[in-house]
Amino acid sequence: MGYENRAVADQDFREDAVDAGELGAGHSATALYVVRLVPGAEGRIATVQLRWEDPEGGEVREINGNFNTWDLSPSFEESDPYYQLAVTVGQFAEILRESPYTQEITLRDLAWRADDLARLLGENDQAAGFARLVEDAARLRR
Repeated sequence: MGYENRAVADQDFREDAVDAGELGAGHSATALYVVRLVPGAEGRIATVQLRWEDPEGGEVREINGNFNTWDLSPSFEESDPYYQLAVTVGQFAEILRESPYTQEITLRDLAWRADDLARLLGENDQAAGFARLVEDAARLRR
């Protein structure tokens, strides 16, 4: 979500000259993908490939792995709270940019979820700050 303009053709994956949304050394990112499964689907959903250059030696490394239906939580509510928070942050960004992916959710709905997550995550200041931000946005959009 949000990186549609960074799509890289399969044949360009190992082409260093192609801009693919690089991250600097020591930084991290969370990638969220919208995937709609066919009811009853089983097996591999996607293959994830990561490629990076070692900042010290310059050696290029690559890993990959499969993501399967059995890797999924039974429901969103049963998934890891930090995953839920990442998805909620992503949805907030998508709502602000008026993405078609968010037509089924309102800022008010998101504010309730963010508040629940902030309570669930207790001492996480970022979750609490995010909940306040979404509440403010919901109030301003009335």
